[in-house]
This record gives sequence, structure tokens and C-alpha cells, in this order.
Amino acid sequence: MVAAILLATNGQGHNRHGTHTASTAAGNYVKDASFYGIAQGTARGGVPSARIAAYKVCHSGCKEADILAAFDDAIADGVDIITISLGSFMAMEMRYDSISIGSLHAMQKGILTVHSAGNNGFAPETVSSVAPWLLTVGASSMDRGIITNIALGNGKKIDGKSVNAFKMNGTEFPLVYGKDVTSNCSEISARLCYPGCLNSSLVSGKIVLCDEIKGIEEALNAGASGTIAKTGKTSDVSFVVPMPASALLTNNLKLVQDYINSTKEAKAFISTSETTKNIDAPLVASFSSKGPNPIIADILKPDITAPGVEILAAYSPVAPVSSNYISDERSVKYNVLSGTSMSAPHAAGAAAYVKSAHPDWSPSAIKSAIMTTETVQNLFKDNSIDCSKLKQVEVTDLNYPSMAIEVKKSVPLSASFSRTVTNVGLANSTYTATIDKSTSDCNITVEPATLSFKQMNEKKSFVVTVKGDQVRSMISSSLVWSDGVHFVRSPIVVYPKSLPIGM
Repeated sequence: MVAAILLATNGQGHNRHGTHTASTAAGNYVKDASFYGIAQGTARGGVPSARIAAYKVCHSGCKEADILAAFDDAIADGVDIITISLGSFMAMEMRYDSISIGSLHAMQKGILTVHSAGNNGFAPETVSSVAPWLLTVGASSMDRGIITNIALGNGKKIDGKSVNAFKMNGTEFPLVYGKDVTSNCSEISARLCYPGCLNSSLVSGKIVLCDEIKGIEEALNAGASGTIAKTGKTSDVSFVVPMPASALLTNNLKLVQDYINSTKEAKAFISTSETTKNIDAPLVASFSSKGPNPIIADILKPDITAPGVEILAAYSPVAPVSSNYISDERSVKYNVLSGTSMSAPHAAGAAAYVKSAHPDWSPSAIKSAIMTTETVQNLFKDNSIDCSKLKQVEVTDLNYPSMAIEVKKSVPLSASFSRTVTNVGLANSTYTATIDKSTSDCNITVEPATLSFKQMNEKKSFVVTVKGDQVRSMISSSLVWSDGVHFVRSPIVVYPKSLPIGM
């Protein structure tokens, strides 16, 4: 069983990205792994027994020819699964996208490609991995989170976000606002702790409050003892910091601002980070690129999510520990990173297990087993596939594990999806359909509502029909087939053609 890892590194090979993703997919067991004691435990990749073939494709940029060459090499080497954690900033037409083309070649050789969805998920239609034959993976949280506590001199304690391995010497430190410790910047710039704004003589030995996360580096350069900053867009993620620091949401930041304004001797203390239980996990990460699919509107992307928030994995000891702060000269063998780059190798590990249990299954079957248990079909045309004998079908009738359709706002909703499932469970089994009733904006039915199988690998077909009034916002539901023991879930999504930003 071989996992092929296509990695992104910089020209010096010190990017650390490849080491982290490779060990996530197939790293061996390592006891007591941690980032300076944070998130400590036994680390292991998805499939510790797998072998890894790594292909470096980025040298001061990622050229399309190099990516295609890596796919060709991986196919020639006989790998079983390919996981690729790189991609364009936005979706491209598949015929111009090297990852779509290379993964199509891999699929023809029986190799599933697992691809990261992208990290630009602050608006709809930002997913950059769109080809139907790719297993597109978004990032979600897991039940272990990382927080950094702040204690104010007035007794209030606030949970912040960062991966802070530093221990402050003492119990309290003077707390100052960036606007009050500048000598050459406007109040607005000093509040944000812009580069060059903080006066070193006024911040030495003190904790500085900054209205922007980027202010942490200025506080470090100015010689502050610590920083409290406002979170950026990724307020649900803790990133490694180069000094005692914690990031707060706007409402919690205001608590600190009000405290500073209430006294002339404000003080604070920043604790070393600790792990916490995320009882609401898994939640899709704010940065994880979102659908709908901007290239093929009726193919739902991403396909799945996997752990991609605050992932501890192996790390190059010659790489910068906190990639956003070049002055951080620490060296580690394990580090905490977040991104869909981290989630894709998790899914690749799952795919490798399915492949090992069912070596004769196609890439589509493996993908369907992960998404539901259905079989995926596609109708892509290239020089080696003869489409002349294939019948013309609607995109909604592709045997895709999920069901999605884009509709006009001005007309009543009426759509149907034809699907075929294959029995890979018990020879004699009966599955009954259940529709999620949490949405009242439409009526969803399935015909037939019961599927009875008499033998292994027997196929059965069904049709899902969605009807309703005019669609003004996104509708999300699901179809679940169950025999009382197994549950097979297919997401159903209907959305208006002009989906507003932020919906």
C-alpha cells in the first residue's frame, strides 16, 4: 500500500509544508509528540504502515508542467492514492488546470486523487478544487482545541486564540494600549501597532494591546513582553505566535480596552496555551473554501471535510516555526498548522484503508465509500475516452454521492435526481429511505422508498424529487438509507442562482 504525496516547498526546501502533510497521511507512531508540551500525545499518520512517495513540485512558484510531471511520475511508480495539498487561488476551467488533468490521468489508472479545497472560504463559490473525479476536502475542527487564557488585573479572565509556548516570568505585567506608547504615529496607526509605531522605551517589560493581529510582530520587534491583539478573519483558529500573545474577538477585546481606560495601572498576564474540549466539533473552519461549485454549478463541492484545524504533525527543524514571523528562530520537530492542506491527507489515509480492504474498487467507488457508499460515474471527454457511445444526461443525473442544483429565483422549484446504489453489505438486506424534515421550504420525496437486495454487488436505482415554491435562500437537507445498522447519507442542496455574499 503506497501513498503518493505531492508536496509544495519553496526554493530552499525549508517550507515545512510537505513534512507536515506527509506525516499526517502516513507517519509512524511517535509517543509524547507535542509543540513544547502543547497538544501532547501519541502522534501517528492516517496509515502508519503505508509507504510514502513524495514529489516536490514548487521551486519559487508552482509551475503547471512540474505538477503534471509529478502526477506522471506517481502514476508510473504505481502508487495507490495521491494526496495533493496545493492549488490555485480560485477555480480554473478543468481543461486548463494541471491538477484536474493530472488527476484524470490518475483516475484512468485506478488511482484516486485527494485534493485540498482551498483556504479562501470567506465568501461563497471560493472552492478551487472542482473536478468531479477529485475527492475535494474542506477543513473542519476536531474535539481537541487550543486556547490561550488572559488574566486582567481586575480579576476578569478571557479565553483567547493562539498557540503560545512561552511562559511569562511573574504574575502580572503592566498593560498598555498601542496608541499610548507611540512617538511618531497617528492614533489609528498606533492602535493597530503598525510597523515602526511602538516606542521601545515605552513598551519594554509590558504587555501591549493592539487592534490588529499583525501588531504582534511590531510588539515583538519593539521589545514588549507580550501582546493582546484582535483576531483576524480566522477567529476560530489558533496560530503559532513568536512571543507571549493571545488573539481576542471584538467583544472580548473591548473588555480589555474598557479595563485600560478605567485605571492608570492596568495589568495583565498571558498564560501558556492549553488544550480544551471542542464539544461542538466538527465545525467547518472559517478559512475553508466554500461552495457552490463555480465551474460546474450542479456538482456539490467540497465533497467532505476532515480535521484541518490546529493539527499537530511532523515539521522540518530548519523551517521557521511561526511562518508569519520570520524573526522566530526556534526549531521544532512537531508543529501545529491549520488549513485544507492538513485535512486532505487525513482523507487520504481513510481512502488508503478502503483501498487496502477492497483493492479491486475503482477510485469512484472508494470516493463514494467515504462520502456515502454509492458509485460515482463521470462523462469527461479527452483523447483516450470514447464518449460517442455514451448517452447524453443531465448533470443532476450523474451518479454523484451528493445532490445539488442551482435554480432561478423567479420560478417554482422542481428538480429530480436519478441515482444507482450497489450493495456491498450483507447479501440479504433491506434499506429504507428517510428524508431530513428540518427544512419546510420544499417537499422532498424518494421513489422507491425501500430497496431490497438479495445478493452482493446487486444494483438498485431510485429517484429523488424536490418540489416547492420560489427559492429565496439556500435549502439544505439529506437522504439517509438505513437497514437498521448501516446508515448511508447523501446531502441535498438547492440554492438560488444569484446567491448573496455571506449567505
